[in-house]
Amino acid sequence: CSLIGAFLTFPGLRLAQMHLDALNLATEKITQTLLHINFLAPLLMVLLWVKPITKDYIMNPPLGKESVPLMSEDTFDTMRLWIIILLCALRLAMMRSHLQAYLNLAQKCMDQMKKEAGRISTIDLQKMVNPIMKYSLQISCMN
Repeated sequence: CSLIGAFLTFPGLRLAQMHLDALNLATEKITQTLLHINFLAPLLMVLLWVKPITKDYIMNPPLGKESVPLMSEDTFDTMRLWIIILLCALRLAMMRSHLQAYLNLAQKCMDQMKKEAGRISTIDLQKMVNPIMKYSLQISCMN
C-alpha cells in the first residue's frame, strides 16, 4: 500500500494544483462546473465498477419488498461505456484550460522568486523556468 501511495501521491497533488489553477483562470460558471466534473470523473468511474454499489443501489434500488430493477445488466454495461466516452470527451474539451494552467507555472514561479529575500542568480532562474518554456515552444510550433 505504501508503494502504491508513494507512486500516486505526487501526481495526485500535481493534478489538484493544476485543477485549482485552472479554476482560478476560468471566469464562466459553466467552465468551472465542467472543471469540477472533470476532476471528480475518475472517482465516479471507479464507483460504477464497485459491485455492491452498482448491483445493490443502482440496478436494484431498495424501494420496498418487491423492488423492480431499474435496468438490465446489458443496459447498465452500455450506459457505463457511454459514460466513459462522454467523460473522455469532457477531458479533451477541458485540456485547453489545464494546459494553460500548466503554462502559467513559469510566471507563478517567477512571481514567487521575486517575493523571496536575497538575490537570485540568473542560472537558477533559467533552470526553474526552462522546462515549462520548452513545452510552451513545442505547443506553439504545433499550432
